[in-house]
Amino acid sequence: MAALSARLQTILELIPQATLRLVDVGCDHGLLSRAFLEAHPESRALLIDRRPGPLAKAEALLSEQASSGRAEFRLADGLAAWCPTAGDTVVIAGMGGREILGILGRLAEEERFVGQKDFPIRILVQAMRDMPFVREALRRNGARSGGQKLCRDRGWIYSVDLYEVLFSTLKAVTPASVVREEEDWLGTWLWKSIRSEISSPDSGSRFSPQETLAYLRRQQRIAEGEIKGLSSAEVAQREALLTVFAQSIEVLEG
Repeated sequence: MAALSARLQTILELIPQATLRLVDVGCDHGLLSRAFLEAHPESRALLIDRRPGPLAKAEALLSEQASSGRAEFRLADGLAAWCPTAGDTVVIAGMGGREILGILGRLAEEERFVGQKDFPIRILVQAMRDMPFVREALRRNGARSGGQKLCRDRGWIYSVDLYEVLFSTLKAVTPASVVREEEDWLGTWLWKSIRSEISSPDSGSRFSPQETLAYLRRQQRIAEGEIKGLSSAEVAQREALLTVFAQSIEVLEG
């Protein structure tokens, strides 16, 4: 059995225990869904990919689970083949943040959801880039942060974020032009952890110092790189954000 990468293992660990069905968007090889089903024998998985090749590999990998009705496969773009039910946890990972928001935004165009009964959905997101835009859009539309983990994989530091959101809110997600809040740049749980550590050193952060500093520095570099495209008012706000980042790094380095 192929081992999960550090990134996929972190995603697996953050999937809520109450998940009845995992909706694996862009499932690729199916390793995440297989590991989830092995750990949760009463649960099911819906694997979605828009590429026939990877989906065929996932079908072969989970043939036993498919024969028992625990795994289903859909060749589709994003969530086009998803019929939401209570107990779903949607995982969208391994792609760009704007692509993730595009997938969520297209739900609003689906006529089949007209009159859909509203209920809470858990969504677990991990973007290879532009993660602050995903956080900002979800938070602005009422999503509640349910957890966050950091991981290092192949030399890169990633954040995996869990949200709970009403289905009606999920359909209304749209990206902002600029991300301003520290919470969106770093993630709710990490930002709270950093603030707690700064106000009360050695308070027992749930994130390792190495991961925290690595992610802070990465987001600092990205925020610096975007300054050239900002208006004068936005530049002032971004410089204030960078000051907060620099001060946090200085304190955490001790």
